[in-house]
Amino acid sequence: MPAEWFHPADSKERRRAALLGQLGLELDTFLMMYHGVVVRNRGIETAIRALVGRDAAALVVVGDGDLGYLQQLHELASELGIRERVLFRPAVAFDVLGEYVGAADVGLVTIPAATESYYLMLPNKLFENIQAGTPVVASDFPEVRAIVSEFDIGLLVDPLDLDQINEALDKLQSDATLRRRMSLNANRAKSVLCWERERESLAKAYAELFSR
Repeated sequence: MPAEWFHPADSKERRRAALLGQLGLELDTFLMMYHGVVVRNRGIETAIRALVGRDAAALVVVGDGDLGYLQQLHELASELGIRERVLFRPAVAFDVLGEYVGAADVGLVTIPAATESYYLMLPNKLFENIQAGTPVVASDFPEVRAIVSEFDIGLLVDPLDLDQINEALDKLQSDATLRRRMSLNANRAKSVLCWERERESLAKAYAELFSR
């Protein structure tokens, strides 16, 4: 991830307006976003359920996936009576992804521990939210916790506990000051959590290996 995954604030605002406009919602709507592959065990169903009873909020799901599963997600949103507040968008090019991620008030990284690798994950979407300056609600797993806690860029939850997820979303939705603080922290974190810094460590590790 580059140190400056840069999108001007006005491009993020235009993207936000376009997304909310497709839903017929106001600009001050609390906008939640999941982006990535749309398959099971990514926390998408729980994200949809978190909209139930949540006023002035919407969810955008950006990504491609199994068409059968996508249809099931559409049906779930309809069954819960919130279909008009869930927007499904296909995957977008990387050069505009930052506009989408940066348009949201919160990024959802609530992947459950379906496998050990998921429990030990550091998914791209976490770093993409950091680069976009978007606070996260994220799975309280070791590696994710280390970054979210160190930089204070979001709230940690049990990804299978809808009550915890709702509590975290309530805090972020009701506290614009908290969101701004975490967004500023993410902007500081992105200068540390980037390839320009990481390649130095990688080059050093290879140099030590070859010197043996």
